[in-house]
Amino acid sequence: MGCKNEKMRLLGSVMDVYGFSSMEKEQNQATYAIADFMKSLNIKEYCYLENVYRCWNYEWEAEKRKSNYWTYDNMFSCIMGIRDEERKRAVLIPGCMSSDGHLRQKCLKELANYKNSLPFLLLRLNDWVKEIRVDAFEFSVQRMQRADVEELLLALPVIEKIRNSNRKNNEDFAVITNAFYLCVVENVRKMNLSEINQFDQTVRNAFYRLINHFDIYEKSRLMDLLKITKGSYESRMVIHALLQYYDITEQDFLYYLKNSNGIIRRCAIEKWTEKHGIWDGAEQYLLDSAKSVRLNVQYWVRKYTDINIVDFYIAQLDHEKFKIVIDGLGETADKETVDQLLPFLEDSDWKVIRKALRAIGSLLKEEGEEYYLRFLHSENIALVKEAYRQCRKWEVMMDIKTLMDMYENCKVEQQKCYYLLLLRKCPYWDRITIYLRLYGRVSEKQQDIISRAVRFRPMYQQLTEKKGNKIRNELEMNRDYLPEWLIKGVLFDIKHLTR
Repeated sequence: MGCKNEKMRLLGSVMDVYGFSSMEKEQNQATYAIADFMKSLNIKEYCYLENVYRCWNYEWEAEKRKSNYWTYDNMFSCIMGIRDEERKRAVLIPGCMSSDGHLRQKCLKELANYKNSLPFLLLRLNDWVKEIRVDAFEFSVQRMQRADVEELLLALPVIEKIRNSNRKNNEDFAVITNAFYLCVVENVRKMNLSEINQFDQTVRNAFYRLINHFDIYEKSRLMDLLKITKGSYESRMVIHALLQYYDITEQDFLYYLKNSNGIIRRCAIEKWTEKHGIWDGAEQYLLDSAKSVRLNVQYWVRKYTDINIVDFYIAQLDHEKFKIVIDGLGETADKETVDQLLPFLEDSDWKVIRKALRAIGSLLKEEGEEYYLRFLHSENIALVKEAYRQCRKWEVMMDIKTLMDMYENCKVEQQKCYYLLLLRKCPYWDRITIYLRLYGRVSEKQQDIISRAVRFRPMYQQLTEKKGNKIRNELEMNRDYLPEWLIKGVLFDIKHLTR
């Protein structure tokens, strides 16, 4: 997005070429460049383009007015002189976003004649000029009647954006929203469901929100749609629509339970248990691979049965799904159950060790320091990372000497970074001497951690004379590597905080 963002900012200066009547060669080059760029944008980026382009376009206003040869009339005439209709359409789109109202209005009127122009017409419903909002309303209504399903779907994210805007006329917007959704629903019903996957993610998300808000499809079509959904958000919208508009039968429930998507299983379980209570064999879903399903089933099992969930999990530790059992104990057990998990810290599979360490962290929290410290020494970077995450999550404060011993004996860059990040939990004036010794003599990644850490000095922690002198000595010994602002800032703080 960074490269596109820069091109968006330059778009205003490229568009300005059309303001000169005697630059035909440059205008041809600009037409090709703009057309190629606009083709690369999706609908979300088009919506963002309006903000970026309009904001940066103002910077060119002063320069334009210094020239007697540059006019907005020239700009529109040159745009209309583009022979290739597809490229002309591409140039008209940023023309509709110009800072000049007359140019926006003219470009809007021309753009309304082109296919797939509805999203850009709708954007102008939020224009800051009333006359343009009125025109945008009129052209949008007309265009809507001729739009095919592709154009209507592309406009879905835009209508959602305009709904949250402030300049729109609420009465006009209510009229156009009702007309728009009537057109969309009518066309979407005739659409081949597999076609939705041809659109980008923003449009697909808007489509799935649509079917969740409107009762568009019969149950059989929604079931077919459920089979071709790709992402978790899409699946959630479809299953919500199914459960919202149609009763869940036992056959449906068993079908949903077999689905590989955890979101579908969870939603089906919620709906079924709310209406019918718990079902036979529900406790087996305590071993579901999806955490959201397990947590849901744990709730219903506690509510409707006398099953002790912790005992159930302990009994399953020798089961082939023992990895899920480890997760389950971390979700439901207490610190007295930790002994059941300790053998897994010796497993040959680092993934099992990581699960066990995570579960132990959930049970012991800050009291699990000895286990976190053990794996901070590990040669497996994934286990070091998990130990670091548990320390950060439960706000474990490690001993400074222990951390620095690990840091000095370690040769792995990422591990060194984890140790420096953990150091930030220690009292600032105890760790500042470490930062001063390392500042300017470590890798870029480590330097970034240290630079951020030294900037935020506590203003109300008092210092002893002995500690203040120690820090002054470190400043003096490492002066060649330290920036002047840091030296002055630390000395100032020592002066006013020493008691």
